[in-house]
Amino acid sequence: MSVPIVTKVGVLIEDKGRLLLIKEKKTAKSPYKFNIVKGTFDSADKNFETTAVRESLEEAGADIKIKRFFNAFVVKRARQTTIQLNFLASFKGHQLLLRNKKIKDEYISDSRFFDKVQIKQLQRKDFINKRAYESVQHWLQKTRYSRKATPN
Repeated sequence: MSVPIVTKVGVLIEDKGRLLLIKEKKTAKSPYKFNIVKGTFDSADKNFETTAVRESLEEAGADIKIKRFFNAFVVKRARQTTIQLNFLASFKGHQLLLRNKKIKDEYISDSRFFDKVQIKQLQRKDFINKRAYESVQHWLQKTRYSRKATPN
């Protein structure tokens, strides 16, 4: 039996040496945690970069310019395999949205930029999942991956 494959697209948004993080929760009752902007590749999207641009506007009100591919993750579970492709982008402008409501089955309360000192103070437990935490750590360390690399 085959399992469905879902493609997620994340984007690490930079501005003047800072990184944009959102505060999000998985369910109405779970606590808010930090995350990168991320969403599901939609058949209406032209490509993965289009998904990153759309999600940036939807989740954070951020207008961005994609710089390059950043990293990728594959998560295999019994019911679904998720492939997450992350891009690095620069912030072009617009008002960052501050929310505290449910949007399209997502609960996002905040979006703001953090400098490297602030990010270094965050721990794994502060993030919504391991992929978000590791992506932010890779950003801090300026880790670069080729298009072929897929970290675990």
